[in-house]
Amino acid sequence: MPNVKIIGVHPLDVSEELHDQAVTAQHGLIALDLDPERRERALAMTNDSLASIVLVEVVVVDRERHMYMGDFGQSAAGDTLGPDDEVAYGEVFLSATGEERAANHYEDLEGPDARIAFYLHGYRPRRPILTPYGPVDPPLLTPTPYRLTRLVPYEPR
Repeated sequence: MPNVKIIGVHPLDVSEELHDQAVTAQHGLIALDLDPERRERALAMTNDSLASIVLVEVVVVDRERHMYMGDFGQSAAGDTLGPDDEVAYGEVFLSATGEERAANHYEDLEGPDARIAFYLHGYRPRRPILTPYGPVDPPLLTPTPYRLTRLVPYEPR
C-alpha cells in the first residue's frame, strides 16, 4: 500500500527580486500608486503571504500509477481538503537521490517510488500535510538545501 514520507519542509528564501515579482503578481503595479497607505498595505499583504510559503519534499513509497497533486495540501480545519484550502503548487518530480529532475509529469516517472518537491501556501506547522494516502505530521522547518533552490524555483502567483 502506498505511503508518504516527508523528507523536509523549508521556508521560502525571498530575494529582493522575488519579493518585487510577488508584489506585482498579487497587486499589479502598486509601486506606481501614489497613495502611500495603499502601497504599504499591499507590501504588508505580500510579506505575510511570502512568509507563509514552504517548500515540501516528499517520497511516495510504492506509488500508484496515477496520482493527483491537488490531493496534497493542508486543511484550515479538519482532515479533508476543502475548496478554500491550499494545495501543492509548482511541483517538480525528482530523481531518487533528489539531485536532478526526473520527469515533467508524474505518469512519466519510473520505479515504485516518487520523490516530489512542491510549494504550499498558508503553511500551518501544527497541522498535518494531507496526502492521497493519509495525513502526515510535518517535521520542523529546516533551511532549503541548495539543490532544491536550484531545481524547484518559486514562481509567484
